[in-house]
Amino acid sequence: MKKLSVLLILLVVFSSVAFADVNDAKQKWIDAAAYHEKTKIEWQEAQKLVAESNTPENTQNVIDKAKISLNAGLDSAIAFFEFHKEKAASADISDSLKNTIRSDLDENIAVAQGLKTDVNNIKTRLEVGLVSLKIFDKYLDLLVDVMRNSGLVFAEKSNDRYDRLIKIKGIVESKIPADKKSEYQDLLNKVDDNLNEAKNNIDSAEAKYKTITQKQGAGVAFGEGNNLIRQAHQNMKLALDNLELIIIKLRGQ
Repeated sequence: MKKLSVLLILLVVFSSVAFADVNDAKQKWIDAAAYHEKTKIEWQEAQKLVAESNTPENTQNVIDKAKISLNAGLDSAIAFFEFHKEKAASADISDSLKNTIRSDLDENIAVAQGLKTDVNNIKTRLEVGLVSLKIFDKYLDLLVDVMRNSGLVFAEKSNDRYDRLIKIKGIVESKIPADKKSEYQDLLNKVDDNLNEAKNNIDSAEAKYKTITQKQGAGVAFGEGNNLIRQAHQNMKLALDNLELIIIKLRGQ
């Protein structure tokens, strides 16, 4: 029964989740986002000032503060994309998915860098408004890639978890004596039902994530996919619980 004890320990370890260390990239994003918030406040204060006194100096101050804030927002977006690149590089996912994510994020960073040129060319308050709208619209487009790729990472990692559970189930089942198989059949059937349901939910989630190609409806599809992944994880947790019950029962014989 020593092997079964080791297997039980492996099941416990399998239940935990390890995260890649991306603290540096995350901190840079947090710092960039904090600075952006500071510049937005300064921009708002400049707008209040020009509303009270519409002098050329105050008007120029609004434009200057707007350009600083818009650039800070783009820097925050770039840091956000770099953070996701680091997460993807450190993630336990396939090379093909890593390459797809890196390519999409590199394109997004290039778009954000290009928008900084638009910001730097602003000369009037009207151009501030027009460029602000352009940035907002582009940023929503860029987030579509992040949502789709994040979802596909969730699906791939869930599939890996499912595959490992299938292997563990095979190992556990092989430890059951042939003449006692009937005693464990109900638990084995429950494990199979849980795993089948998990796989169906993972496949449905992956299909849902792949529909995220434009900003319209992206948030809804992403949320639906995430709910399916959560259901799959619950299914796999139930399968894991039943496998542990089988092991405990085997150890008692």
